[in-house]
Amino acid sequence: MADIVLPDISTLTGKVKFLPLPDQGNDGVNLGYIVHADVPALDLSKVPKEYLQDKPLDPPLEKISRMAVTQVAYDSALIFELRDADNFELKKIESGTVVLWSGKSNRLQNTIPEPISREIASRTRSVTLRVALTKCLTCEGK
Repeated sequence: MADIVLPDISTLTGKVKFLPLPDQGNDGVNLGYIVHADVPALDLSKVPKEYLQDKPLDPPLEKISRMAVTQVAYDSALIFELRDADNFELKKIESGTVVLWSGKSNRLQNTIPEPISREIASRTRSVTLRVALTKCLTCEGK
């Protein structure tokens, strides 16, 4: 568990689109997405004291220090569940690494390179979106 917890995502919305693969001979599609994840500001009363003070860099540099933490960043992944008309999961597909910041409306846009068959794409009626936090980037700079 990380020293600094990302505040709960207050709003998670997005759009997806099936895109033809760059290789015209392939019978699949890619999933393109635009996702907005609103994350509240970091509650500094819950941040360990060691992060709330400026610190010298290692190795030390004259007149330059690591600033105190005011927000947190997390490596994350977006998980898209493609569902049919009866809400059965047809396929689960994961984005590459994305970074979520606290105190920000994060806008994430990309295409997932893993191909999806045209059959699954044509049967998809809804997409469920989840976020998986993988690593606290801010915590690495202790």
